[in-house]
Amino acid sequence: MKTSFLFLGASALLALAACNTTPSQSSVSKGTSSEPPQVSSYSAEVSFSEDSEEDDTPTPMDNTHRTWYQLLVYSFADGAGNDGIGDFKGIVDHLDYLQDLGVGGLWLSPIHPAASYHGYDVKDYEAVNSVYEKGGVTFEKLLEECHKRDIKVALDMVLNHTSSDHPWRNSHRDWYSGETAFGGGMPDLNYDKGELRKEIKRICRNWLKKGVDGFRCDAAAWIYGGGGSWQVEQNTFQKSIAWWKEWSADMRAEKEDVYLVGEIYTDLQYIEQFYDSTMNAFNFSACYWARDAINNGNAANWVNEVVNHQNKVRSKYAGAIEASFLSNHDTGRFKSAMNIGSEVDLKFANGLNVISPGGSYIYYGDELGMTGSSNGWQDMSYRTPMPFAKGQTKPNNYMEGRDASTQTQSGKSADEDAKNANSIYSYTAKVARLKNEHPDLYSGKVGSLSSGSGDIGAYFVDGHHDYLVVINAGNQVREVQTTGEVALVGDLSTNGKIEANGGSYKIPAKSIMVLSAKGTVSINGSSASGSGDGDGAASYSFDGVVDENGSNVTQEVSGELKIHFFNAEQNFAKPTCYAWIDNNGPKYLGGWPGSEMTKNGLWYDITISHGAANVIFSDNGGNQTEDLHREKAGEYWFVPSNNGGSKLTGTWYKTNPNPTKK
Repeated sequence: MKTSFLFLGASALLALAACNTTPSQSSVSKGTSSEPPQVSSYSAEVSFSEDSEEDDTPTPMDNTHRTWYQLLVYSFADGAGNDGIGDFKGIVDHLDYLQDLGVGGLWLSPIHPAASYHGYDVKDYEAVNSVYEKGGVTFEKLLEECHKRDIKVALDMVLNHTSSDHPWRNSHRDWYSGETAFGGGMPDLNYDKGELRKEIKRICRNWLKKGVDGFRCDAAAWIYGGGGSWQVEQNTFQKSIAWWKEWSADMRAEKEDVYLVGEIYTDLQYIEQFYDSTMNAFNFSACYWARDAINNGNAANWVNEVVNHQNKVRSKYAGAIEASFLSNHDTGRFKSAMNIGSEVDLKFANGLNVISPGGSYIYYGDELGMTGSSNGWQDMSYRTPMPFAKGQTKPNNYMEGRDASTQTQSGKSADEDAKNANSIYSYTAKVARLKNEHPDLYSGKVGSLSSGSGDIGAYFVDGHHDYLVVINAGNQVREVQTTGEVALVGDLSTNGKIEANGGSYKIPAKSIMVLSAKGTVSINGSSASGSGDGDGAASYSFDGVVDENGSNVTQEVSGELKIHFFNAEQNFAKPTCYAWIDNNGPKYLGGWPGSEMTKNGLWYDITISHGAANVIFSDNGGNQTEDLHREKAGEYWFVPSNNGGSKLTGTWYKTNPNPTKK
């Protein structure tokens, strides 16, 4: 069967008959635009061949293309309930929660005996940490219960280094390189030793024989050299790739459909090179692409980044499975690290992550908009307990005596959010379940149907069944029209729903639409480009009381300051706020970049617990407000009047100016 997808602006429709397409080629042209805002019509055309039969036979889920869930065994759930430390029973007790979320695989933090709570300094690769086998649930029982639900299990294998307490330090000291990993205490192994290579492969094969479905390989870029540095040298990196290619071949000889993924925590070019190893690699850029789509309202750029990366890795390894994520145990929570305060934005971020071609990873708690805090080392602030109503762990029992707390976006438990149809959990589950019901969204070939920029982005999926994925990253409803045989199979709106009228679809802001398609299909519409998609302050009238002269604060005070930043339909990129007082020099309040802002209709809201002499807003593009004196306490509204130059300017109000559309 031959299928064509056409993403056309209105000006391109008349030229359709004259277009000639060739297999696996696409062309994209950007149309004219007007300012402000810039609105583009763009046209694209792609045709591709499909060898599958034209029938409605469902595509079966395979054993490797899955939505994976990363959990830290020690902080997920204490099923035995006697020591505050997570265990295998705690995981089994919550498998229904994970299955309902649409999870098809678990990545478990290291389960082996180790010197530290996190498990990355392994003392015995062939044993299981006894603290996890409580309440009658062994590792074998965990595997059995997961497999009953068609949930695969991948172990975190730390093959770059061991604990300094590993017996090999005495029996096979020549198996070590003399370097140490990541802060010391974890000596690197020497993979030039043939006996070590043989032993590592034997150990991993044995885990596969026990029923393990795959491995996540820690520090995969640094098997040779590095000594814990995040920098990668090309010559040693190529040696590492050669080793993983040898190892992965051995694993596939034991288990043909084994799932293998490596940690390549470095530049994207190295991540893409790593696929020469015939393994997969985590995409450490994906979280930034999602952040930028949210902050800039630009879906087209997101589509182009994702599709280009997917096609690059598949050109290196035909079986490549893209591995995207928003957070993990090293990078920090997406909500906190990317300063995302809106529940809609967190839903949208999870949706982009899960719908991405290939596979995706959900870090435990991201489906709740989870943050964490701890009185100690930074890593512990995003390894905090999963907030289950029953079985919540106690971090001071395993995090080396440090306590920590957990917050979710809703402020409620995971169990409550799982029952709330409007929660981040329920939205994430909706996306994951849709992808499970249409597995070609995991494994099909993809191609971009987007121009260089715009709040609407689209890509096609060429599989046994074909799909068109359309994304609206802006803050306004966008309408697209289609012709041909299409059907709405996925309404992934974060708020509201897609309105379908024949071949016309109105897509709510920050939402995703999935269409099934057959034959020749066209889609056309317009897309706003730039950092916003709608009206700025000039399109509104204001009637508040202007605050002309704020008072300078000369010492630290306890008065609370509330500020509202007018943002219209995101005519400005999401700002951050900085505040300090004058007291023999600046003193920053709330750390840098200060306090978190949250979206509230036309405004961004911020509460500063201290008074402030100067307040600066940044639009994430280098532009800032003037240093504006404010009183030590009270509530103020700021309406910016420009979005260019070295400084943002605007008007302060002492009362709500009640903006109304002109």
